[in-house]
Amino acid sequence: MIQSALRAAAEESRHTQACLNMAARYDGATWDMPALPVPTDQVDDKNVSEFVRETWMDGCIGEGLAAELARARAAVCPPERGRDVLSTIAAEENRHAALGFEILKYMVDLEGHRGEIARAELAHLLRHAHAPAFIQWRDRPCEAAEGRPSPRLGATLDRSIERGRALLASAC
Repeated sequence: MIQSALRAAAEESRHTQACLNMAARYDGATWDMPALPVPTDQVDDKNVSEFVRETWMDGCIGEGLAAELARARAAVCPPERGRDVLSTIAAEENRHAALGFEILKYMVDLEGHRGEIARAELAHLLRHAHAPAFIQWRDRPCEAAEGRPSPRLGATLDRSIERGRALLASAC
């Protein structure tokens, strides 16, 4: 799992650089890679909750939606505009979403206090999975280039929520 996380971080760095390069082709500006935050070594109850929340929102949900968006864009993007880049990003984002679920499984399967916190946080997130912040994604079409519609993101979101529920049920 650690090697997968390191590979995912390197891929995200490449995604950012590839997108910055594409943006530079459109507007002629030179873009720099943003600095990454430096994590601390301290882990307390708040950190466990935050880690589960970030893994769910960014890893499981965000990466899954990003994969679908990149796939939809690649399907209609002319090769010279980055079809190969977007196809690669879509495949890698799918792997990142899978890694998010692996990490969540690890967290909710922990014994003791940290496992309890992880399960409680995931349960809380799943209870609010259809809150307005999620609904905007569920009903938002992936508008692809040239105005051609592509599939909605709702199915991707629904699959992630069901997978999260199954993961939590298997841990309890």
